[in-house]
Amino acid sequence: MRLEEQLSNYTIEHLKQLVRLCGGAGPEGTRKEFLLQYIVERLTTPASLQEIWQWLDTLSQKALAHAYHNGGELDEEAFVAQYGTRPRRPATVTGTATIASCSHSTCSSIVTSCLGS
Repeated sequence: MRLEEQLSNYTIEHLKQLVRLCGGAGPEGTRKEFLLQYIVERLTTPASLQEIWQWLDTLSQKALAHAYHNGGELDEEAFVAQYGTRPRRPATVTGTATIASCSHSTCSSIVTSCLGS
């Protein structure tokens, strides 16, 4: 399933949370199509992905890589066994929440699917 198709099933409130997690200036408006377009652009543009990647600490980067190689899901038990701890979840980076702080399992699968494309 394409990223935009997957995201179109989300509520506007959930999309707004994802927009905050993606960082950047934000969309032009709050209509669903603006939110979708912004998220897709942030997660499919190499420069934006690089920016999001840089926000993550080393352990969070390893967690994302682990999820990428595990079909888009983080196996916390295996990750803790390998690295000794879960990645810390920063609340904000320069005032903007990051993907690593998201409590929705879908966020990591969205990012890992984008990293693979």
